Amino acid sequence: MNKVDNIKSSENKCKNQRCITQTEKYVPQSFKLLDEKNKLYICEYCDGENTFEKF
Repeated sequence: MNKVDNIKSSENKCKNQRCITQTEKYVPQSFKLLDEKNKLYICEYCDGENTFEKF
């Protein structure tokens, strides 16, 4: 897996409402690439699956 760290763009946030990054704004976004073809990423905090058009 490739690691993508500290995504600070407002369009690249974890979509899981229970993720710590939703309530604790000082926690940086951090994702692991799961499927490059489908642009599927996993949040490193909650393991929520996210898809993004741009990174």
